[in-house]
Amino acid sequence: MYTNKQWNKFLLEARENDEITLPSLDVKDSFNMNIWQSEDRIKPEISSRLIQIAMDFFENLDLGHELVHDIILTGSLANYNWTEFSDIDLHIVIDFAQMDENVELVKYFFNAKKADWNKMHQIMIKGHEVEIYAQDVDETHISTGVYSLLGDEWVLKPSKENPKIDYESIKVKVQSIMDQIDRVEALFSNNKHEVVQNVSDLLRGKIKRLRRCGLAEKGIYSTENLVFKTLRNNGYIGKLLDLKNKSYDKMMSLNHNAV
Repeated sequence: MYTNKQWNKFLLEARENDEITLPSLDVKDSFNMNIWQSEDRIKPEISSRLIQIAMDFFENLDLGHELVHDIILTGSLANYNWTEFSDIDLHIVIDFAQMDENVELVKYFFNAKKADWNKMHQIMIKGHEVEIYAQDVDETHISTGVYSLLGDEWVLKPSKENPKIDYESIKVKVQSIMDQIDRVEALFSNNKHEVVQNVSDLLRGKIKRLRRCGLAEKGIYSTENLVFKTLRNNGYIGKLLDLKNKSYDKMMSLNHNAV
């Protein structure tokens, strides 16, 4: 098994200093063989079950199967950097423009529906939770591993990477954003709920753009994507969303003495 020694040293130091939990960058010698039959083919029983789940999701929306261009497996379980905590990233590839010329509206529709589905269901396959995602046929593949379940073949076969990581930049950016989120929490404690709403939206937009740019330019090992993963792993993405939701509830509530 290949392990980036510098990253693991950095990870260990962060834990020892009671700072931040960083994502593992271990690159395995092979794929997860609970999922894969070989490095060229997924296990047939896994493939058929994933296809069934994707089709059930689609049928639940009362949409025709002709809209489905492909069903793909992507993410770390279609790569060498999987862990026991990896989700099964199941993507249904659809031509959004075929549904409606307002592609952004179609994207919003599918994002809402997949969020509902993922909240209602916790489907586990070989110890890994299935996460469904609706992907536009024109969406750029960010992952280095993309396997077509309908075609039973690689669209993009991964290779073992020796990631080059800018460790100090990650640490600086993570600590900066964590500090900003902690300041939002202080605003909430001081009943500055409207300010919390505005600042939360700005920060969430900044984090999304940061990750999107990193993935587009340098892929999954980009500084920006690892910053996002570190924030998520430490609960700060959830914390920011929670503060936004709670501040809205406070703004909309009336106390008992209100007329």
